Amino acid sequence: MKKLIGLMALLSMSPITNAKEPLLNEKGNGGDVVYCEGNIHTLDSVIMMEERYFDIIRQDHYEISIKRIQNHLKTTLPLLEQTLNKFLDNFKTKGNVEEGVFWVKGKLKNVADENLFVELPGRCDDEVKQVVVLVKEPFKRYYYDASLIDQLSKNADELSWLFVHEWLRNYVNDSDVIRIINAYLHSEQFFQASEEEVKETLIRLGISSGYGPLSSEEKASTQRLKVIIPELEERLNVVQQKLKDFNESHNSKEKKKIISALNMEMGKLEMQFYIALVGEYSSIDEALKKKLEMLYELNTSLKKDVSEKFSSLKK
Repeated sequence: MKKLIGLMALLSMSPITNAKEPLLNEKGNGGDVVYCEGNIHTLDSVIMMEERYFDIIRQDHYEISIKRIQNHLKTTLPLLEQTLNKFLDNFKTKGNVEEGVFWVKGKLKNVADENLFVELPGRCDDEVKQVVVLVKEPFKRYYYDASLIDQLSKNADELSWLFVHEWLRNYVNDSDVIRIINAYLHSEQFFQASEEEVKETLIRLGISSGYGPLSSEEKASTQRLKVIIPELEERLNVVQQKLKDFNESHNSKEKKKIISALNMEMGKLEMQFYIALVGEYSSIDEALKKKLEMLYELNTSLKKDVSEKFSSLKK
């Protein structure tokens, strides 16, 4: 906690006077690497290992590191973990047309977006190399240097730092801020924190609580689905019973009365399904989602049946 309070105080201070001015309107944003004593490192890990705001945990391989982060996010902020998982999937496939995300290989120009306010350690080269550049509009393009990424993958957990840095671009634009959040997500403080502690720390570090993945909305959504689904089942049972009454009736006036009631019932169902499918779909309960989809398929079938019976009365 003392380290976190000290960090908050630091963030409120002005940057070092001789440092490069930060970009005020970043069009391209990306991760950077630097060579220290002949080994490649992300700029984030080099700077944050020097500062030691957090008790950073290093791993022998990037996959172990990123998996640990995913696992803890899954138990604390599962929607945020889903966005990280989706980011990693998109990197593997290098293209997702539906989401408008593409990874484009090539040699990169330096976009000078590192917002670096301190000098590099003496053991490191002065040159900072661009490994990824993100262009967000009109759709996301990650331009990347495959050779540098390959080198990072072979140096302990360094690629984990790069992946987290690029994923955090979804929530924060400032590389200096991302660097500190990245260190937190690789630290003992993060892995020991509860859901509320993780959420509060991320908000303090610059990720707005307005982002859905930071909230506990998925839990509230699951509870609402548990209420809505029985209501939908009850309404669908009513529709099925009225259709049975319609089929058994031989009185045209009675049939018209039944079909009128059915049309009203189907209208109410349509609205309830809209709320459930659109407004409540942030639930992470897969069983409830599957149940909802099955009920919607039944509703579609019954709607078609009601429409056909209504048409038969007009003849």
